[in-house]
Amino acid sequence: VDVTTFGDLSLLNGGAIDTSTSGGDAGPVNVRAGNVTIDGQEGGVFPTGIYSKAIGGMDGSRAGSVDVAVSGDLLVFNGGQINTNTSTKGDAGSVKVIARNITIDDQGRGRTTGMFSQADSYSTGNAGTVDVTAREKLSLLNGGAISSSTQSFGIAGSVTVNAETLLVDGRFDANNPSSINATAGLSSSGQTGSVVVTASDTITLSNG
Repeated sequence: VDVTTFGDLSLLNGGAIDTSTSGGDAGPVNVRAGNVTIDGQEGGVFPTGIYSKAIGGMDGSRAGSVDVAVSGDLLVFNGGQINTNTSTKGDAGSVKVIARNITIDDQGRGRTTGMFSQADSYSTGNAGTVDVTAREKLSLLNGGAISSSTQSFGIAGSVTVNAETLLVDGRFDANNPSSINATAGLSSSGQTGSVVVTASDTITLSNG
């Protein structure tokens, strides 16, 4: 799936760009836009965001890569996600995001908000890499996250974050902290990934 607009792109309240598969490999998702808003709002039945998933069964289906390039600002709120994951024997894809300013803010809702590559509990595949670049400011607020993770036999991918200014603030929810991570869950026998964070100006970590 290729989506290109020189103006604004908004995905709201269940709106999604999605190449999920339950048989065979999922295709890549490429999005190019001026400004992008992904906002789960009231949290309906359907997830809000940009996705490629390999779901169901234990075949070797692989999720596709997700590549988002925004010339202006990218806002991800209230359960919105940029996500590739696998629940099969195949691997999750990579996530690559670049924008001028990036804000990821769960707004204290206790939902999963951010950018992810995941190997789910019933998979044997690996999570993919996550590469996020903000040319100016990157803000992770109130439970917002950037993550590659495994809950299964596979390994988590590497996470690379680049920004001029980075703010990670977990203000409203100690049980759902804002974070940049590459983790293996408690039920996983896989390995964690690496995390590399670079900011040319300042890094601020506050409130958990």
